[in-house]
Order: sequence, then structure tokens, then C-alpha cells
Amino acid sequence: MMSKFMNRKFILIVSLLMISLFSNMVFSDNSPYLTLTKISQIPDQVEPGQTFKLKFKIENLGSQTEDDIIISLNEKFPFSLYGDVSEKNIGKIKSSAQGSDAEYVEFNLKVDEDAVEGEEEIELIMQTSEGVKVEYNDDEFLINIKTHDAILEVSSIEVDPQNINPGSNSKIIFIIKNNADSLLKNIKVKLDLEGEDLPFAPSQMSTEKNLAQLQTGFSKTIEFEVISDSSSDEGLYKIPVDISYYDEVGDLYNSTDIVAIMINKKPSINSYIKRSDLTKSGESGKVTISIANKGIGDINFLEMELIETNNYHLLSTSGYFYLGNLDSDDTESEEIEIYIPSTEEDLVIPIKLYYKDDNNIDYQQDFDLKMNLYSEEELLMYGLNEESNGNTNYIIALIIVAGLTFYFYKRKKKKKK
Repeated sequence: MMSKFMNRKFILIVSLLMISLFSNMVFSDNSPYLTLTKISQIPDQVEPGQTFKLKFKIENLGSQTEDDIIISLNEKFPFSLYGDVSEKNIGKIKSSAQGSDAEYVEFNLKVDEDAVEGEEEIELIMQTSEGVKVEYNDDEFLINIKTHDAILEVSSIEVDPQNINPGSNSKIIFIIKNNADSLLKNIKVKLDLEGEDLPFAPSQMSTEKNLAQLQTGFSKTIEFEVISDSSSDEGLYKIPVDISYYDEVGDLYNSTDIVAIMINKKPSINSYIKRSDLTKSGESGKVTISIANKGIGDINFLEMELIETNNYHLLSTSGYFYLGNLDSDDTESEEIEIYIPSTEEDLVIPIKLYYKDDNNIDYQQDFDLKMNLYSEEELLMYGLNEESNGNTNYIIALIIVAGLTFYFYKRKKKKKK
């Protein structure tokens, strides 16, 4: 046993005094027998950048020492002294076996900001004032460094599309990043679709994705796809996302995030020229503009603004019209009066429509309403001009009169026979 503890390097012989330091060495009754024990750490758990206090107890189970005992701390990464000194002179230590109190020494330390999670050693040296020493550098005193939180960050959430119609699909794409200073393991990301008010179901995919591990500083993309119920109401729905993972020392972490998806019966609107008095340029007339809501959602606070161009001149008192609400599968019409310059070959009326949906989302749409104009030759060919219409009516009337005359003439001739 003597040779075993001789390896811990501490026999002090000063003249008639033998001092043994640390670790269960056995001496005769007239020799010092010192032990060093860590008795407290405040706080119990230390983090990078944090200060803490270590307290040690020195007991002498043998005879009193003749020299001062000095306790030194070997300052090395990730620990540094914080408002303290590395050497503490305890003085001569009396025998606790004879009823003397133990001696205590404290060190105030700081953990480096760049320290990583794990166990790190505190190295101590115990020596006499004459310089005979023993070192504690074989993992006798270990400090467990732990980050405040093993942070798995959801660095990005993308919902594509974010606004969907009832019965439509949407992709939810997460980018998760390991911001901890150590490996994270058994990562689970789960969409909680079980809420009574959530009209979503997984679309050909599971609601849970697992990742075996993620190295510090690395990111990973996780994708889900959900489908909304075809009968779901419009509105903003918040889907809870449960995330769990383990750090390198096996501690479990849980966090919750939120994904927002808007179910929106998006309006689908169209505008067109319903009818017109105009057939050619160089004349004025009335044009009826119709707006149709061909979507499944209603349109609210519909406004129409005519954009006047050189293509036509507005003769109506205003180019602004408020049409109000327009239900799904319904139309609204407005009549305007315009003049078309003689230089124009076709009619184009640009308009702007402003409206809101049932979720109070604003929309703006532009339309160029087009209508063909005809030359005199085309009007005559198609029978669209008034002169052509008049001649046609005259010819039809002559044919009718001639037919009736012939009919009565034949009937009268038959009676005479």
C-alpha cells in the first residue's frame, strides 16, 4: 500500500518532520497526514461565461505540520481566476485527530465564454513553504460545464402557400439549427393536428419527423404537407409544433413553436364589356361594364376606377364607382358614356378594381377591357350599320307586300271561275 500512494508524489521530510499530502497515505502517529476534499461548488451547475466558487477542506489526521501549507490553483482553459489569487497560504495545520478544526480554502473562478459542454478538471497543487509539493491533475476534481440551454433553434418556418382555399394542400418547411455547443440527438419535430378547431390532416405524410443527430452549428430542413378540410371556415389557424431532443449528456429538452396557416376562400374576379351602343370610332355611346365573382369567396367593399386614356374620352360625370359587396357566383354592372376618337381602330378601357375578402385582406386587380370597332365596309358586310339595316327592312317589307298581293290576286281569280 505504501508504494501505491508513493505514486501520488507526496512525502515531505524536513529534518525530523515528515509530511504526507493527499490520498490515504498511512504514516506513523508522529507524522502529519493531510487530506484535501472538495466540499462545495456554488452554483452547482456552471455555464460558459459564469462565475462560481469552489471550497476545499484540508484536514490533518496526523501530527501538526512544521511548515506552512500552500494551496495553489493551476489556472488554465476553460477556467480563470475571478478577482482572486492562485495561491492560498493555510499556515501550519494542527492535528484534527486531537480535536483541532479543519482548515478551508476557497477559489473564485470564471468559466470561459467559449467553453464547451462537458467535464473539465480543476488542477491543484499542495506544497510546503519549503517547496515540496504534490499535484492533483489526474481528474480528482472535475467540474461539469453545461450550457444554459441546449438550443435547437427553428431558424425559419415557411408555409407554401400561406393562404389556401378549403380542401387545398399546404407545405410547412422548417429549418432547424443546432445553436448548442455540443451534439444534439434523437430530435423529434411533431405537428399537433389533434385540436378540435384545427381543420387539417396530414397529406400522404406523417405528422412527426425524426432526426438521429445534428452537429453543432449545422442546419437541417424538415418538411410536412397538410390538407385543409373542404368544409372548413375561413380564418387564421395556429398549429402547435412540439420539438424534443437530447443533449450529449442525455438531458431531455422540450419546446413548442407555432405555425400559422390562413384558410381563405380567395375571390376570383373577372370584368368584361357586357354591351355597347358603339360600333365604330368617331361616335359617342353607352358601354356597360360587368364584374363577375367566379370564386368561392365573397367580395366586400368593391370599388371600380376607370383609367382615362387617349383611346377614349369619358362623358359620364365620374370614372369612380362603388359597387359594394359581391357574393360568390354573382355579377354587378355599371353603365358609362364615352366618346371614341375617329383615329381609334379598337376600344380599350383600362380599369382598376379594389376590394376585400371575408378575412379583410385587400386586393387590387387591373383589367384592360377591349371591344372591336368596325370600318364602314365591315359594318355594311355584317349588316351592322343603320343604312344597311334600313335597306334590309325595306326589302323585307316589299317582299311581304308582293307576296300578299300575289296571294290575294290568285284567290280572287279562283273565285271568278
